[in-house]
Amino acid sequence: MMYWDTSAILKLYVPEKDSAYFLDLIARTDEQVLTSAIASMELLCAFERKERDGDIKPGGADAAFDKFLNDTRRGRIIEVPYAAM
Repeated sequence: MMYWDTSAILKLYVPEKDSAYFLDLIARTDEQVLTSAIASMELLCAFERKERDGDIKPGGADAAFDKFLNDTRRGRIIEVPYAAM
């Protein structure tokens, strides 16, 4: 299992400078990607910001978030529950 933070997962759904590296990494492994449960809300905010900034087309934020949710439903990305200290 590999732990990826929100910034790494974002690169799977929105083209960024080093997206190709992360897309290649996830394609070459059978390991699940773990992330914090808070990542889903962070990703939604990041997708919406990128749409507002014109980095992705209108409606792209919802489409990207749907792809992320599908990957979590399929078990490709596992959200680890946040435990308060």
